[in-house]
Amino acid sequence: MRKLGFLSLSFLLLAACSSLNYKSLRKQESLWSLSWTSGSCFRSCPVYNAHIDQNGILHFTGIRHCKQQGDTSIQLEDYFQYEVLDSLESKSFLELDSAYGINPGVMDVPINGIELSSGKRQKQVRYQLDAPDNLNSLIKWLNQVLRDQELI
Repeated sequence: MRKLGFLSLSFLLLAACSSLNYKSLRKQESLWSLSWTSGSCFRSCPVYNAHIDQNGILHFTGIRHCKQQGDTSIQLEDYFQYEVLDSLESKSFLELDSAYGINPGVMDVPINGIELSSGKRQKQVRYQLDAPDNLNSLIKWLNQVLRDQELI
């Protein structure tokens, strides 16, 4: 019984050390990136891939219905990477489910995704319908960054 308790505790500690958490992402040497995509729909939805890294560099690929088509990289303000982490934490991103309302038969609403990566660890969320308010708010904020840079 004692060995079982020790093994359980060891497993929990190992799982805690290997998972993403906001504190580890805020460390100066931490390498992380946040990527989000907007898929196509029957209307003129912008279709793009966006990526922000720990240095505050925004990489954007406009595919269709975007103000900027093709690949663009922009160095954002020095503090922006901390705003990204603050927003992820305030919106409880790491606690979100991996998918919301995915229905490939619904063609007029795009299937979108967002992914936070650090090393081999990642948290990915795909959504189409019925996304929770905190996820919608996060995506709205990220898309406003793209609008401010005149990308979408």
